[in-house]
Parts: sequence; C-alpha cells; structure tokens
Amino acid sequence: MKLVGKKEQAYTSLDIDSPHVARRSSNLSNVQLSPSSASTISISSERGNVFSRGDDGDRTFYNNVASDILAALDGPVRQLAFETKGALLATGLAAMFYLLAWFQAVLIPFFLAIFLMYLVDPLVEVIDVSPKYFLCVCTSRGRHARRKSRGCSRAFASLVAVSLVCVFFGLLGYITVLSVHALDATAYQTGYNHLVSGVEHILEQIGLPVNITTTLHDNVDKLARIVVTETMDLLSVMFVTLIYLTYFLCTRTRASDAGGVWSKIDHDIQRFVTLKCFLSLFVALLVTIVYVSLNVGLAVVWGILTFILNWIPNVGAMIASVAPICIIAITPSDLMNPMEKFLAMFLPMCFHMFVGNFVEPKVFGRKLEIDPVIVILSLSAWGLLWGVVGMMLSVPLTAAAKIMLSHLKLWPEFVALVEGTYFTRFGIKAGRYKKEEDDQKDFETMEVRTESEKDRANGSHMRA
Repeated sequence: MKLVGKKEQAYTSLDIDSPHVARRSSNLSNVQLSPSSASTISISSERGNVFSRGDDGDRTFYNNVASDILAALDGPVRQLAFETKGALLATGLAAMFYLLAWFQAVLIPFFLAIFLMYLVDPLVEVIDVSPKYFLCVCTSRGRHARRKSRGCSRAFASLVAVSLVCVFFGLLGYITVLSVHALDATAYQTGYNHLVSGVEHILEQIGLPVNITTTLHDNVDKLARIVVTETMDLLSVMFVTLIYLTYFLCTRTRASDAGGVWSKIDHDIQRFVTLKCFLSLFVALLVTIVYVSLNVGLAVVWGILTFILNWIPNVGAMIASVAPICIIAITPSDLMNPMEKFLAMFLPMCFHMFVGNFVEPKVFGRKLEIDPVIVILSLSAWGLLWGVVGMMLSVPLTAAAKIMLSHLKLWPEFVALVEGTYFTRFGIKAGRYKKEEDDQKDFETMEVRTESEKDRANGSHMRA
C-alpha cells in the first residue's frame, strides 16, 4: 500500500493491493473505491473532505488525512494480502509435490547428477588447468593450447573424472565384498545364537513367548527379494546419473567465468557441498579407525555407511551410530571384551555430536545455517517423495534454494524461516511484517507536503 502523487504536488490517490477493501473507522465516515479507477479511493473524513481543489486546480490534503487513511486500510489490506499469498502458496506447494512425485524416475538421476557434479568438478578443474600433466591424447604439446579453446581438454578431463568416480565406487564394492568374506561366520553365529536365546528367555519371563529365529527365517525370502529389487533399481539410477554427470561436466563453465549473482550462487553451493563432503569424510575416517582398532566386524563397511548417512542430518547420524550395534552385540567375547564393546558404541556417537553441534556451525557460518526444525521437515518431505535418495539430497536442495533466494533477494520470509530468524525479523504473527519504520516515513512525508501546500496557499492569499 502506498500513496501515489507527483513530486511537487500533494498525493492524488491511494494505491492498494485489492479493490475489495471497505472499512469504517472513527476518523473516516466512508472508504470505498472510486468508480472511475480501480486504484483510486475516494474518502470522506469527519475532519473534512480528503480532496479539495484550489484556485490553481491542484488537489491538496487537509492535515492528518494521512493518519486516517493508514489507520483505516492497514488491517484489511494486510489481512487480504496474507490470505491471498497463503492460498497461492498452498496451491503451488501441492502442485510442486505432485509433479516431483510423478516425475521422480527422471528427477532423481537429474538432481543426483547435479549433486555429484559439485563433488567432481574440483577434480575436473585440476585436470583441466594442468595440461603438462594431463594432455589430450589426440594432440601434441604444441597443439594442445589451440585444442583446449575448442573444449577438448574439458571433455577429456570430464571423462577422466567420471572414470575415476566409477573406479572409486567399484573399489568400494570390492572392499565391501572382501570385508564380508573376511568375517568368521562360525564365531559370529555362536554369538548370534547366545543373543537370540537371551532375548527369547527375557520375553518368555514377561509373558511374550516369541520364536525370533523362526520369525527371521520366515521373512528371509521377502527380505532377499526387496534387496535384489532395490539393488537393480539403484544400478539403473546410477547408470542414468553417470550419463547426466558426464554431460553436465563437459558443458559446465567455470564459476569465475559466469559473472554476476549466479557466480556467487554457484560459489556458495560449491562451498557447501565441498565442506559437507570433507566433514562427512572426516567423521567416516574417525569411525573407521575406531572400529578397526577395536576389532569390529565390517569396519570399512560401517565407515562407508557413515560417510553416506552423514549427508542425512540428525537421522543419518543416528542410523550410522545404531546400525553397528547389531554386529557389536553378537561379536564373540574373545574378539571384543565388554569395555571395547562399550567404546565401539559410545565413541562414534561422540564424533557425530561433536561435528554436528560444534564443527559444522563454525565451518558453514550463518550464511549456510539451516534451522533444525526445517531440516527435519525437509528430511521428511524429500524422504516421502524420493525415499533414501531424497533424504540424502534434502539438506543440499534446501541449502541451494536458500542460497539462490538470498542472492536474488526473493521470498525473504522463506529465507528467514529456513535460517530460524523469521519471528525476530518479521514479527510474531505470520504474514504481518514489521513496517512501522516505513509507515512513519509515510507520515512524515505527508505532513511535510501538507504543510508546504498550506504555506503556499496562505502566501497566495496574502499576495492577493
């Protein structure tokens, strides 16, 4: 809502958000739209008519009319604007969630490729800017600089980086298989039998006779089918993701060459993904060292799982800490004593708490900070839409949206809500903004212009 007028004249109309505003107050006898214009309001006040035409034909305001107008229209206009924005926001969110769920087969590899692009792009940059170590195989040293300007080096560096990513994931799978084969199945089977017998005995004492072994055997086939199906789906998604990733890396320009606000957005997203990757790798290395030192079975597998799950805030750290307890509990006593089992359960939790509560806030800073409530909501929403992949991408997607809106100066309410500063910046009532300073400026401007008009009118009468 703003007053509209020329620089040297009094305000001539009141511009509002909707033509459906009508209200009575103690100072205004009637507020209604003028039939000539949808953005002009004709108002009659108890103190006099709002508009009066002088000898020179200019419209002037009587004193205190500005306060009458703002007092009459402040509540209805803001309430109507809030209700309209709320309805549009709810409709837009519903449509967006429906489209995300419907096109998940296409969008999951797409966003996963963008996520991996920010992880792999530093490697591509290193290969691309080091021609004396990574020369294009189809050129000589003398022609490499000319070929590079046509994109040969960038494409070659992207293919090398994607190949290294494939080799890396292949090594992870190979290490996982070796870790499983290295387990002493007989010893762990004995520990498993002792644990199951103890649990069944406790359940019988409290009146819940349950045969855990029979229940597990009955669900083995179902579990195996689920694992095979999910594995095949994961392989197909990864294949499409690698195709997207190769294309994105080959066609991507450097952030420094983009220029403008998009360069800053790209830099902040790159910084967030890189820092999160290093922190996840740091926690995974600490957990792996502890598990290897304490003879925990599948130590490397738990470290890999920790790196992956650390991208899922709060819930991921909990799963990464609780999942190894199953194998720690059935580890034979000759491999781990009770004190070692306690340390194997306790130390990873301490690592996750220390990094999540102290290191990440310091590293990311206020600019990349996300409120814990928003983290849980985004985790639930993306997990409901896209499953485990959505949970992994929930925080990167939310952080990317926050960074883009912050730089583009769009939806400051959403940015404040993600940061957890909504109520301090925009007031306690949702949708009601703190505009006392703007209103005060409007009052001062109106009073100054009204006084100048009165002085001009008095001067003209005295000259007459």
